[in-house]
Amino acid sequence: IGHSVYAKILDCYREDSELGTSLQKREENEQLGQKTIEQENATEKEVNILVVDDNQVNQTVAQELLLLRGYQVTVAENGETALDLISSDCPDLILMDLQMPGMDGYAATQEIRKVLSKEELPIVALSGNVVKEEIKRCFDVGMQDFISKPIYAEQMYQVLAKWVPVPKLQNQKKTSSLAN
Repeated sequence: IGHSVYAKILDCYREDSELGTSLQKREENEQLGQKTIEQENATEKEVNILVVDDNQVNQTVAQELLLLRGYQVTVAENGETALDLISSDCPDLILMDLQMPGMDGYAATQEIRKVLSKEELPIVALSGNVVKEEIKRCFDVGMQDFISKPIYAEQMYQVLAKWVPVPKLQNQKKTSSLAN
């Protein structure tokens, strides 16, 4: 898939979703010197999120949306790669796709839970399959939350805010290609 396809998908998030409105409100508040509750509770610490998804478009969308909020992002294409990355540099949170070739999100989560508790490393499921049984299975294997695909920016941000601190707003414009 070419770069122009990614650009079009990301433009949709910027222009046609609540993300565009949200970013516009934030910029207006910045100009007025006003801070949102989210900004007042923001952290100076880097917050590292590992996105585990085999689909390159999903990886790119998630990564760009996270960068817009100032998160540091690492991407893995399957469970095995995620386990390797975690063993060398543990993230603050994992966004885990469920259906992947090789080691899927369920098996990867079970392996992670053998060594890291929910308190030590939150794992949030990413899936287009939102049936009740699937969501229950996510919780049963040790995931703490669920984000449906396609990813809606504000839903993702709300879920993340439950589990990790929000990075300071000024970091956002420096790290994401969408902010230019």
